[in-house]
Amino acid sequence: MKIFLTAPPGLGKSTVVESVVRGYPGSKCGVVAREILDDEGKRVGFTSVNAVGQSKQFMSIAKVIGSGSIGGVFDVDIEAIDTFVVSELHKGLQNPHALIYVDEIGRAQAQSVAFLAVVQDLIQSERNVIATIVY
Repeated sequence: MKIFLTAPPGLGKSTVVESVVRGYPGSKCGVVAREILDDEGKRVGFTSVNAVGQSKQFMSIAKVIGSGSIGGVFDVDIEAIDTFVVSELHKGLQNPHALIYVDEIGRAQAQSVAFLAVVQDLIQSERNVIATIVY
């Protein structure tokens, strides 16, 4: 089973993935992306959270306005994606019974060659996968 969800931001893609993961009775492995907000509620970055609650920030506000790799606003930590996100997805590929979840397959993550390769492996695998894709 492969399920990929895409829609404009704010329509509940991540909520659907998190609901499926919570209700899945077997083993599961993957990551969800969560916004990091400042005290005023302004988005200042993103972190990935795995199945056991560990997290790693992979995107932050660019130090120089207009210099960020995502729309000139955010810098992407490709090493964080490679060492944390890709590692979690590889764990899922090693477990033939796990549900593998990816929230999200987006512009930031796509800057990592290793991330793109593991997503391709997921698609070609026999594993159960649920993922969100940037709209």
